[in-house]
Amino acid sequence: EGDAFARLLQLGGTVETITEKTGLSVPTVKRRLALASLAPEVKKAFRSDLFNRGIAEALTLGSREQQRSVLESLQSEEPPDADEIRDIFLGQKPTLAMAIFPREHYQGTLTTDLFADEETTYFDDVDQFLSLQSEAVNAMAEERRKTAAWVEVVHLYTVPGWRFARRERTS
Repeated sequence: EGDAFARLLQLGGTVETITEKTGLSVPTVKRRLALASLAPEVKKAFRSDLFNRGIAEALTLGSREQQRSVLESLQSEEPPDADEIRDIFLGQKPTLAMAIFPREHYQGTLTTDLFADEETTYFDDVDQFLSLQSEAVNAMAEERRKTAAWVEVVHLYTVPGWRFARRERTS
């Protein structure tokens, strides 16, 4: 179904046209289109029931190269689940809601998780996000300095979390 929707778009159709013809909602059509955009070998593996719909949905968040890489890991002894795949693709990306700068200042691409409980959008260019965020914080600090006794901008850095398992001792 998603492939048929994609062909309609290529022929000049719109999401709205598809919703009118099918009776499906805009979010449903967008989700089906997202699944149609999977890398060909990933789509083939999904159709062969190598993995479930939840994993296919999570894979839509990555580039085709990233999808292919995860596809290989899905065939391992301990394949990642859908949440782990989402974390692989989005874990280090800031969300649109985090930005204190005007959205139109950001010139990079965004990734939207169409399958999340609530639509969530992420900045793909983390460095650009951090630069714009820093500019906005500094501008806010300068504005506050006009009326406050003191203003201090604190830069905090966090230590990445590591996962590990204890090795069983063999005597």
